[in-house]
Order: sequence, then structure tokens, then C-alpha cells
Amino acid sequence: MQTRTVRRLAALGVVAAGGSLGLALWASSAGAAATYHDAAYGISASGAAPIGATPSVTSTDGSTRTASGGAHSSDGTVTVSAATVRAGGGKATATVSGFTAFGGLVSASSASASCTNGEATSSVTGTAAGSLGKKAPSNTA
Repeated sequence: MQTRTVRRLAALGVVAAGGSLGLALWASSAGAAATYHDAAYGISASGAAPIGATPSVTSTDGSTRTASGGAHSSDGTVTVSAATVRAGGGKATATVSGFTAFGGLVSASSASASCTNGEATSSVTGTAAGSLGKKAPSNTA
């Protein structure tokens, strides 16, 4: 009989115009052999001008994968100047800079999130509200 444990954690969410900025980590183990499903993305948006998870990486063998790039919605209402994401070995990180939406009405100069074995932290700087940061509790489902 195999026992399967799955952890899912969304570490950071900055939502504007149906967009989110952040990362997700899934780590699973089956029986005695550890398997991974670690994933990270820089931005994802849905609605009238969607943005697929960009940049994004997934690791199922424990090795670290890295990707970087910028993104914008087809109508230009949501933009990320640059993002770097990494995932693998029970860890995931996302660092984003230059987030703007609605012509600058909503903005953040940088946002970052990390998750290591279910422990998540995140921070956002350069917003009208000032710097924001949070350590998220572990979730097990």
C-alpha cells in the first residue's frame, strides 16, 4: 500500500485585474521513494487580457530549474518588467520587478516569494501602502 502526501502552498498573491504574481509549490512523496512536483511562476492573469504563467518552471526529479523574462497582457493593462523563478528539491522562489497595472494605478517595484519544504515567506516593496511581508503558515491537504 502506498501513502501519498501532497502539500500545496501559494506563497504570494498580488491580485490586480485578474492577475496574480507569485509562486506555487507542490511536494509529494509516495511510500519510501521521494518524488517531487515543484513549480514556480512569475505572473498569471485571467480575464479579458490573460497572461499565462510566465516565466514558469516545474521540477519532478528534484533538480533545480530556472527561468526568467518579462510579460504583459495583450492590451498592456498588466506588465511585469522582469521575473526570475526557480523550483526543485522541495524549494521554489519567484522574484518579480516592475509590476504595473492600469497605467500605474496599481504598482509594485519588486515582489518576492520563497517556499522551502512548506515554509513560505513573501514580500512586496514599492507600493502605495509601503512594504509588505508575510510568513505563511504551512498547509497540508
